[in-house]
Amino acid sequence: MSSGNKYHRRIRGLSQYKQQDQQVVVDVYSVLTAFDVTHPALAHAAKKILCAGLRNKASKLQDLTEAVDAINRAIEDCKMEKGNES
Repeated sequence: MSSGNKYHRRIRGLSQYKQQDQQVVVDVYSVLTAFDVTHPALAHAAKKILCAGLRNKASKLQDLTEAVDAINRAIEDCKMEKGNES
């Protein structure tokens, strides 16, 4: 894990051997890939939520507000896609 990377986190890993202190390092982008988050606005919102107020760029409130804005954008895109399927 590179020092100071605000997107890396140690989390408890799941193992079939149930080792208690097993940890893995993940980053926001790996989580998005693992959950197949492909829409750019949803990826942006997830990053904002997971790192709200932690990146020393914006307050928690600002990050959460921007996440809501991004989710609303994804909703609008979804509605447009549904409309084009008719």
